[in-house]
Amino acid sequence: MKTAMRTTDFLDRAVDLYDDVTGIVAHDGTEYTYAEVNERVNRLAHALEESGVEQGDRVALLAPNTHYFIETLYATNKLGAVFVPLNYRLTSGEYEYILGDCAANTLIADYDYADKVEPIRDSIPAETFVGYRADEIEGEWTDYEAFLEGHSADEPDRPDIGEDDDASINYTSGTTGDPKGVVRTHRTEHWHALVLNQHMEIRDDDNYLWTLPMFHCNG
Repeated sequence: MKTAMRTTDFLDRAVDLYDDVTGIVAHDGTEYTYAEVNERVNRLAHALEESGVEQGDRVALLAPNTHYFIETLYATNKLGAVFVPLNYRLTSGEYEYILGDCAANTLIADYDYADKVEPIRDSIPAETFVGYRADEIEGEWTDYEAFLEGHSADEPDRPDIGEDDDASINYTSGTTGDPKGVVRTHRTEHWHALVLNQHMEIRDDDNYLWTLPMFHCNG
């Protein structure tokens, strides 16, 4: 029987084989094992589900390269929702168009970019705003760690996710018109990762310095 390819397979496999091995070294030097990453992913998934995120919904992320990016991607996909990474160099008007076009009902953002979101928050479909990496969250934003607090680290109930289901939407730069949403399925993302892994000959004892922007498909 053929096994469907899903983005979440990679984290599942890492936890199964390397649970106590360091999986991420964050921007501030904090190290997370694969088991710890998965626990944070699960807490976020439960928090998103409680806030109303369902299979097929869009969850957008506005952030530079951080572990929050990886957590949001996996938590979103575990729920069968669609991950929408945003280019952090865009303008408020461009975010307004993209968030409206994909109908994202949740926005998670590095709070340093809140000033780009506030002018458009009443004109975008998002109802849940979660911010992180800030000394103080102001206004109608929920602190990321507070959002996770109190939620179970156990696996969420996962819906039936097919490999042809949407996993993410990456938007083009829009240099000749409005940005276009490029839909990437679970199978697309899965094969992309496998091919890149093979090409770069990445081994389980390698350390990979992530320099490409994660919001881009090549990142």
